[in-house]
Amino acid sequence: MNPRDSYVSGHPILIPMIDLVTIGAGGGSIAFIDSAGGFHVGPRSAGADPGPACYGHGGTEPTVTDAQVVLGRLDADKLLGGELPVDPELAKRAIETKIAKPMGLSVTDAALGIIKVINSNMALAIRSNSVARGVDPREFSLVPFGGAGPLHGVALAEAVSAKDIIVPVAPGITAAMGLLQTDMQYEHARTLVTSLTKIDGTAVERVNALVGELVAECRTDLENDGVPPELQNFLRYAECRYHGQGFELRADIPEGDVTTGNIKNVIANFHQQHRLDYGYAFDDGEVELITVRVIGLENVIPLKVARLDDANGAGIDSAFLYSRDTTFDDGRTVETPRYDRGVLKAGHQVPGPAVIVQHNSTVVVPPDYTADVSEYGNLHIRRPN
Repeated sequence: MNPRDSYVSGHPILIPMIDLVTIGAGGGSIAFIDSAGGFHVGPRSAGADPGPACYGHGGTEPTVTDAQVVLGRLDADKLLGGELPVDPELAKRAIETKIAKPMGLSVTDAALGIIKVINSNMALAIRSNSVARGVDPREFSLVPFGGAGPLHGVALAEAVSAKDIIVPVAPGITAAMGLLQTDMQYEHARTLVTSLTKIDGTAVERVNALVGELVAECRTDLENDGVPPELQNFLRYAECRYHGQGFELRADIPEGDVTTGNIKNVIANFHQQHRLDYGYAFDDGEVELITVRVIGLENVIPLKVARLDDANGAGIDSAFLYSRDTTFDDGRTVETPRYDRGVLKAGHQVPGPAVIVQHNSTVVVPPDYTADVSEYGNLHIRRPN
């Protein structure tokens, strides 16, 4: 993603990043009624301290987490495996005082309203990053993660017409797992403005000298982190643009010294990247080099997720914990079994309604849906054929 197009929550950050759409939607998002009587959820958040009202740390504003507790989707004694006890009465009181009574609703309907609004906010963000860009969500699975993501997964998939839902094996720490599997890297860059199309021997020497300096700086960083030479890898980029453009794209610099003969490879790489990003390229246009960038990295050993034991036809009774009333998005309140995800095995099938509990997250399987457990523990949630 071009650094000039990189934003987080509407704020430009001007660094290269994966193309993301961010919104203020989380368990701590506060539900409130504005001065005109409008009902909103987020982006203001209760944070971790004082947190949602149900935490009992002094928070009085109703949040998405409070709504999930009131609806019976989060059990008071199971949050973080019971390490974070919550008080349903505090959640009910906050929603009743701030939302239900002012709007003339029952506490349950107010809680459902909070969930529907936050789901709508998230669905709009998904559409802006899919349908608005010509991508059909019906061809893709939705992957909810984070501690609260699997509570909303099915509702969001329905809202955007996603094909199905895949819940990772450890939703609450999926982002951390991604970080641990990311290569350690350092970046160094320096500006060097010159025409690649009309480059001469002197400019080529300047490019090679600069690449050498940047590689040395990255090597020093990696050595300071104890990365041995055999595990060090260096990626070299020329950030280029067509003459007169106001933005740059990265083009690979081939291994070895740059010469007036092989500089055409850098130019070709830029044309290819421009065509990939924007759908066209000016193959005869003058290409300018603006910045030389070197990334020094250590390729980390990927994490390995263990295969689950096979169910071998056994039922899911061993994973059953208890049953409690749970209210789903259609307003129905039904007695819903809880299952321990850590006991489920590959090939198990959990029919909805069900709530699947684990230490770092809670998965809601509504009525008319089924969760199939894959060989690596992912949950594949969909409507039975």
